[in-house]
Amino acid sequence: MRLVDRILSHRVAVLMGLALLTALALASLSRAEIASSMGDLFFGDSPDYVTYLERSKVFASDEVLVIGVEDVDVLSPENLDTLDALIGDIWSLSRGHVASEDEFEFEDDSDATVPDEPPLELAGGPRIRHITSVLDAQEMHNESGNLAVVNFVEEARDNPEEGTKVLKRLLEERRWGGVVVSKDGRRMAIVVELPPESSRQGEQDAVFVEAVLERFEDAGFAADKLHRSGMPATMVEMLLLSEQNLTRLTPVTACLMLLMVFLLFRQVLPAFISLVVCGLGVTWTMGLSVALNPQISIMHSIAPVVILIVGSSDVIHLYSAYLIELEQGRAKRDAIIHACGDVGTACLYTSITTLIGFVGMSFVPTPVFRQLGIILGAGVAFTLLIAIFLVPILQSLLPQPRSWRVGTTSRIHALFDVFFELMGRLADRHAKAVVAAFAALTLVAFWGLSELHIETRMVERFAKDNRVSQDQRWFKEHFSAVNMLQLHIDTGRPGGLMEPEVVAGMARLAEELEADPLVDTVDSLVDLHELVHEALRPERDS
Repeated sequence: MRLVDRILSHRVAVLMGLALLTALALASLSRAEIASSMGDLFFGDSPDYVTYLERSKVFASDEVLVIGVEDVDVLSPENLDTLDALIGDIWSLSRGHVASEDEFEFEDDSDATVPDEPPLELAGGPRIRHITSVLDAQEMHNESGNLAVVNFVEEARDNPEEGTKVLKRLLEERRWGGVVVSKDGRRMAIVVELPPESSRQGEQDAVFVEAVLERFEDAGFAADKLHRSGMPATMVEMLLLSEQNLTRLTPVTACLMLLMVFLLFRQVLPAFISLVVCGLGVTWTMGLSVALNPQISIMHSIAPVVILIVGSSDVIHLYSAYLIELEQGRAKRDAIIHACGDVGTACLYTSITTLIGFVGMSFVPTPVFRQLGIILGAGVAFTLLIAIFLVPILQSLLPQPRSWRVGTTSRIHALFDVFFELMGRLADRHAKAVVAAFAALTLVAFWGLSELHIETRMVERFAKDNRVSQDQRWFKEHFSAVNMLQLHIDTGRPGGLMEPEVVAGMARLAEELEADPLVDTVDSLVDLHELVHEALRPERDS
């Protein structure tokens, strides 16, 4: 109570202090940027993630943007010319890059135009590592005892009348059929591979994805015929959801909480106090978040909603206690001091337990949860601090409120009183039945926990009508591979992959994996050996 009395005695100094801290928080918020990267969100400095980045310099990356196109005559001269020009335009979006000696180039891209500097809007954006399309589709065959490689596109250009037969042979090659051309031959996909970069943010991916889609539209492909998939497309959608959390969900939650406060008291003053306290709480919390990390991810964007809920509950407790003290005949200042002194202590205890729960999240070995735990824990503390210091001052400056147990509000609280009285009687007279009911509910809860499924595919977390989810289903219907898992084998010996025992082991592993109903196809060095062997079989000479 002495603290509240001193706050009321030094209102100007307290308000100046709160204003100064709010100004610092606003200054910090000016540096905020909405961004999400896989490394920053989930992996950080994990040794396994570092190994993954190093491996991806040598092998293909799973950071791919796949653009699918509907209703195309894949091998027609017009489509091939358009596709050829389009791929050159996509290459022009790449940040200039010269591969280091330890990076493996999958094919000679010397003919592609890769500028030293990207367009202005993509400065600092991703660099393209490889682009795969039907233009790369090849077939191996025996030519006078030697291995010859035929490009399907070149063959289709040289013999347009044989286009249907060429397309049929292309679809029979599982490296291409269902990968760059759909299973029915009426759709095609272009795969843009990016090297995994832990520092690349969702904002950069968003600009890049939109630029790629613009190139497709400029090439004459209708926007409603385009579909996107891959990690960059998923990260862009996460970025959009983060923005929606901040620009839509937070204001809607704020309006609902203010409406709830107003309906409970049927007075404007408590709703106004709740608005001020929650607004400052969100500002301080997000200011700290940006000070720790300027990038606001989809996970951190939910912090304002949590702070609004916690802050509103603190104001409801303090203001209701204030009204009760007034009804008991206390003077305004005494009512403020006693209400904040008694209920403020209870709010402190509940906030401490909430803070400990949130801070416990910071021990999760994942960067996003570690920072989110710190932010939410600090937000709970900030909100309580603001409520304890600001609510008494606002109550002292604003007119004394009327009684809350009159009119419609009186009927609402009378219903609350009846409900709680009934619950008390039930617990007192039927204690064993109440315990048994809660025990049954606990058993049901444990059964629910046993059915818990941890979903690691981010696309599955999107709504079914989300455009990325819809495009994912489109690719799954018309193409073979949608999600890929790469297994790297290191024999530890030079030339170890050529040893018969190693090749046989890879073959057995591939067979076991393909037996899994969740696996569509498995490709490995063994498949390359089989392709070469099949192509060189003497009986295939013709």
